[in-house]
Order: sequence, then C-alpha cells, then structure tokens
Amino acid sequence: MRLRKQREFEVVYEEGVRIRGGTLLVVARKNGLEHPRLGISVSKKKMKRAADRNRFKRLVRESFRLKREKLPVGVDLIVIPHRGDSPFTLLSIQDELIDLGAQAQKQLTKKP
Repeated sequence: MRLRKQREFEVVYEEGVRIRGGTLLVVARKNGLEHPRLGISVSKKKMKRAADRNRFKRLVRESFRLKREKLPVGVDLIVIPHRGDSPFTLLSIQDELIDLGAQAQKQLTKKP
C-alpha cells in the first residue's frame, strides 16, 4: 500500500497531476491496482527538525490508514507538506487528504 522505490516516485512525479491544498500538495497518478498507494516526501528545506518531519510522516500514514476507503481506488498519491511551519493535526490531514484525493480523481479521469 506504499510507494517505496525511487523509480515509483519518479514515475508519479513525471506523469502525475498536482493538486495543492491549504497545507498539503498531492501528486497523483493512476496505478492500475485495486487499491490506493501512498508515498510521502518531506524535505529538510520545508521542515528543518527531524522530529517534525517524522511526526508529519506518522500523521499522514495514520490518516491514510484510517481513511483509505474514502480515497480513490487505483491511484498512487505522494503527499508533500506545502507549508512546513503549519501545525499539522490528524484531523486536518485526514480532511485535506480526502478532499485532495477526490480532486485528483476528477483530474485523472479528464486526463487522456
């Protein structure tokens, strides 16, 4: 259920659509599977402290686990913090992830 290899990330970045929310950026691409997959990318430039980066990743993974059934099926999602200094909460990430996933699904169905 996760993107792990560098090549998987590269393909999503090259062929995917980008949707920007209030605090998150999501890059999405169809994967041909029957479930969504998650990738997380957090740069040191956006979040200086390792503890903040790790906390963000834990919150995104937990949001994905809890709301997987509400995310689009057959889509790879890479989640990137748009604003590194924002106080991220589990509920805010869940809501935004669902919203951005739905927007990504719409854009991917339009894309030939």
